[in-house]
Amino acid sequence: MSGIYISGVKMPEKDQLVIFRIWGNGQVERLEGYRPFLLYDVKATDIPDHGRLIDADALLKKCDNGDDVMFIWALEDAPIIIPAEEAET
Repeated sequence: MSGIYISGVKMPEKDQLVIFRIWGNGQVERLEGYRPFLLYDVKATDIPDHGRLIDADALLKKCDNGDDVMFIWALEDAPIIIPAEEAET
């Protein structure tokens, strides 16, 4: 497995510590002291092994003329959101 994506959660501020509990069904709780608070608008999802994940919207903006050669060139230069990770063997 490559990692976990938690939708609806932003990175904490520089010196802020935030503790989450992630359940197997994807539910996420935020722990404040010893009290858990279920986050209803937040979902954790496994990210399987993958190639590089790019910003497809930015790619489409570069290739709005429909030229296949331009598309392949832009694909090589597309902004990477999550770098590629090799599959476990």
